Amino acid sequence: MKVTIEFDTDNAAFAENFEMEITRVMKSAKEVLSESCNNTNIHRQLIDSYGNRIGSVAILQPAA
Repeated sequence: MKVTIEFDTDNAAFAENFEMEITRVMKSAKEVLSESCNNTNIHRQLIDSYGNRIGSVAILQPAA
């Protein structure tokens, strides 16, 4: 299984308070992982505090 968390920090939400926004986005990613109930092949968008799509969190089962 592969977990990928990826997001872009080149926008106003991160410019105002970088550490707080990183913490908020990582909390959102953690919630996705916690709610996955060990399911694989999950891909969800990550959103900044202004509602912009900034990246994603994914859980993928490698092909056999």
